[in-house]
Amino acid sequence: MDRRKIYEQSKDPYRFPLKKIAFYSVKDSIWIAIIMAAIFGIILYVFQRNRWQSSIFIPIIVLIPVLIFGILIPLRKSKMFLREQEKLSGHAFAQRTDADLPVQDREWLLCRMSPGYLIFNRNAIREVIGFQTSRVSMTGDGSGRIKLEYIDSRGNKKLVDFRHSEKNKRRFEAWFYRQ
Repeated sequence: MDRRKIYEQSKDPYRFPLKKIAFYSVKDSIWIAIIMAAIFGIILYVFQRNRWQSSIFIPIIVLIPVLIFGILIPLRKSKMFLREQEKLSGHAFAQRTDADLPVQDREWLLCRMSPGYLIFNRNAIREVIGFQTSRVSMTGDGSGRIKLEYIDSRGNKKLVDFRHSEKNKRRFEAWFYRQ
C-alpha cells in the first residue's frame, strides 16, 4: 500500500473512534461558544472596567446556553440514536471491521451533521417506507430537513427527522440500496 492511500484512509472519519467523531461534529459550536465568550468578555472589560469583578459572570451566563443547546443536546440525541441502532442490530459500532470496504458495502453509515452525527446500521433497518426532503435552510449549502421513515429489524415503524445536506441524502440512498 502506498503512502498516498494510507494518508487518504487516515482522513476517513469512519475509521475514527466515536469520541473523535463526536468532537469533530461539534467543533464549530465549540469555536462559536469560545468566540462569543471572548467578545462578551472584551466588551464588558472595555465598558465596565470599574465593575469588572461583578460583571465577569455575564459571559459565563451567555456561554452556558450556547454549550447546552449547541453541543450537549445534539450529542445526546446522536448517542441515543446510535445506541438504538446498536441494540436493534446486535453489533457495536466500536467493533466495526469493514473500514477497507467501499461505503456502499459497509455495515455502518456515518452521516455527520453540524452539530451532531447520525450512524445507521444496515441490519437495524429492514425497509425504508418514506424518504422526504424539504428545503428550509438559509445557509446556501444545499441543506434542508430530511424525514426518514423506516421499519426496524423488530418490525416497529420509526421516523427520523434531521437536518442534512443533499450529499448525505445521496450517500444514504447509495448505501442502503447498494448502488
